[in-house]
Amino acid sequence: MGVIDTLCNLGLEVVTWIQKLGFPACAIAFGIGGLFHIFGGTKGVDKCKGWYIGAGSGFLVVLGAKAFAEFLQGRITF
Repeated sequence: MGVIDTLCNLGLEVVTWIQKLGFPACAIAFGIGGLFHIFGGTKGVDKCKGWYIGAGSGFLVVLGAKAFAEFLQGRITF
């Protein structure tokens, strides 16, 4: 294995590690949004929308990162 293959594998491992942190972070963000929704009063719905949208979009980015990294690893040739 060359240096390039080692770097590619390292990149995939980093993405996998970030995914392991991303799932609980998403759950926490949805939980905080839920607390704003329940206890926020009249402005709570407005506050929770940002948390919901941020958690959902962040979750999609985390899920898509590994697929994108694997796609690039299969296409990169040196």
